[in-house]
Amino acid sequence: MTSLEELIAAPGPKRLTMTFLREIEAGAFGKLLTRGVEDNTPKAEMSKLVPGLIRMGDIFTVNKVLVPGDIITLDWIPGTGLVITAKGKVQGEPFTEPAFFKAIMSIWFGPVPADHALKDAMLGIK
Repeated sequence: MTSLEELIAAPGPKRLTMTFLREIEAGAFGKLLTRGVEDNTPKAEMSKLVPGLIRMGDIFTVNKVLVPGDIITLDWIPGTGLVITAKGKVQGEPFTEPAFFKAIMSIWFGPVPADHALKDAMLGIK
């Protein structure tokens, strides 16, 4: 894959795994994710994403603190949706909207990624 569009268009399941290297308050992490979506999503599309972003924020609020070694996985399962697993436990019902999955992936693969060097490394771009 070389872009967000290729990633989204590719058939089959997809997984992004985050292993935490430092402690972070989960609510603050959720806010960072929301900010990443806002930075990569046209304003006109944001209103459609608000319910999912609120649900996602609730997931991270429940988990309180993420410490080194904690793992969060974001799994896109065709026909099911985006399944979030934190600390080994599935977090609520799947997010079924493909637009929400694309918005979440835009945090790392969009035009304004959280970290350009990380985006390039994840995409295998040198």
